[in-house]
Amino acid sequence: MDLDNRDPYCFYALTLQRLISREQLKALESAQRAIGLTPNFAVGHFSLGWARLFVGHFSSAVDPLHRAMRLSPHDPINFSYLNALALAHYHQEDYEQALTYANRAYGLRRLYNTGRTLLACLGQLGLREQAERVRAEVPELALIEHDRFWALTNPYLNPDHIAHLREGLRMAGLEVSHETG
Repeated sequence: MDLDNRDPYCFYALTLQRLISREQLKALESAQRAIGLTPNFAVGHFSLGWARLFVGHFSSAVDPLHRAMRLSPHDPINFSYLNALALAHYHQEDYEQALTYANRAYGLRRLYNTGRTLLACLGQLGLREQAERVRAEVPELALIEHDRFWALTNPYLNPDHIAHLREGLRMAGLEVSHETG
């Protein structure tokens, strides 16, 4: 930032750092700045959607996430865009739409985050058999027991949103024992 405060990528990175540091409202400012500098910056739109998601502005998170995908349809991190879209719909209780995006994200990258989102969607929809298959495919889901990783990947401003995600995971048969943010 000291070298060039007009580089949108710096503001994208600052957005991520601020989310991890639980400075969600400042993260929104950084994401807006990245887009203000370069309106066609795909990861800038992703960071705006992500920041809005964790602030709790779920419906307004959807448009920037879709725009990021339109700007960079073959982006290697599209699984993250799709996972964020799934979470935005999940928290609006549109579990069918959330499941569609979660399946696409998980199909691109079978990771802790994409598997966790998919499991929460399956849990909310009562699809326990499918959830059992996902749990068996992704042994890394055991990471959900590690409070630090959970906190890093769930920088929600409102604890009720974390509870909603935990609820879906429990309904999918995954015990979530920790209660930290």
